Amino acid sequence: MSLRKSVELFHELQFLKLSQQSNIYGMSSFNVDGDSPKVVVATLGRLGEKIFSVDVNKLRVPKLQSLDFSYIPAEAEIIAIDTFVKPPNSAVIGVALIKQDQNARQAFLNIYGVRVDSTASFSWTSIADDWQTLPLSFVPFQLTHTQVLISDQWETVFLLSGDDMKVHVFRLVENSEAESTIYEEPCHSWFPELVDIPSSVTFMDFKQFGNQRLTVVACQSGYVRFSITDVTSLSNMKTWDLRSIDGPFTVARFFTLNTNTPGDQKYHLLVATALELAVVFWDVIKYQFKKPITLPESCHHDSIMCGLVADIDWDGVNEIVIGTYGKRLLVYKCTMTIEDIGHFELQWKRQFAYPLHSLSYEDITRDGVKEMVVLSTAGVHILQHDLQAARRKCLDSLQNNLPPYR
Repeated sequence: MSLRKSVELFHELQFLKLSQQSNIYGMSSFNVDGDSPKVVVATLGRLGEKIFSVDVNKLRVPKLQSLDFSYIPAEAEIIAIDTFVKPPNSAVIGVALIKQDQNARQAFLNIYGVRVDSTASFSWTSIADDWQTLPLSFVPFQLTHTQVLISDQWETVFLLSGDDMKVHVFRLVENSEAESTIYEEPCHSWFPELVDIPSSVTFMDFKQFGNQRLTVVACQSGYVRFSITDVTSLSNMKTWDLRSIDGPFTVARFFTLNTNTPGDQKYHLLVATALELAVVFWDVIKYQFKKPITLPESCHHDSIMCGLVADIDWDGVNEIVIGTYGKRLLVYKCTMTIEDIGHFELQWKRQFAYPLHSLSYEDITRDGVKEMVVLSTAGVHILQHDLQAARRKCLDSLQNNLPPYR
């Protein structure tokens, strides 16, 4: 089945309207063992409900569920939300917000679920009621997470960029009472590649393989930095800078093409700004910024707001999906040239009624087939594959002993 045919069989299963607008940092997802993927959405508005989960009813129809998180003032604006799993059955959720009153503007990072018993059944209520808050001296931008190696153990930390041109690291620390507390740690202690960034970071991404960490930071000014760091010694760091792109950046994401060869270490870097064509830097470990590949027509529909890499046609090769402020979803397929360098073609595009902010690819309906979750300025769109096509693909994989389409 061709990509064009399979992608056009996406249909909008459900549109979940939000009463207030979100932004490009306003959606996050995670997977708890033994349960379906969880998607949370946060809104910017100062009135009404602010955080929602995308859930399903008994008929597996998607719905929005309002979540009552503690210590989020009515007048607050949520700037960013991020989540990571606390094995086996819980999660930690970070919420960066700004509270504005008549006298001053204050920023905070709220962390939820730090002390929740992770062996108990998953509970939004338990997570939302267990909070810690840290005042911030800067305006927050992107909130994300990655793992660091501490005393030969991997730990997950939050990273938060701000208008102070710094990246701040927040670590969950166990204390003597067998409880956990979040502390800000010096960035240079774990991420020397994030020191002395010349502009505010609007997007960052990390990829871990072996003892090496790939890091990209993309900035408001159009500056982008790619680094390779030895995580065991935090030394032998290599860094490359690029300053010729017109910012601000809205996407920076590492990816591999082949989904069925996890040992393949050929990592590519997708970057996009609000003003120019999206670019893939091919095999960044080998070429760094020397092999740029533009995505055709990616800037023809107003600003690029978000990007996703996923195998949406189930052929074992990832596609690039771009969302724009011009209400378009663009899908790109890679073909190889004789020089073994990728070439990306626009295979399909879909028009929406609203500008797009964020993308995710999750099995929301719990039917074994992932859906495209699209956050727009008006709400959450759930795009579903044609289930008959999924059935045919599954049977074909079983008959030919092929890897599963997921």
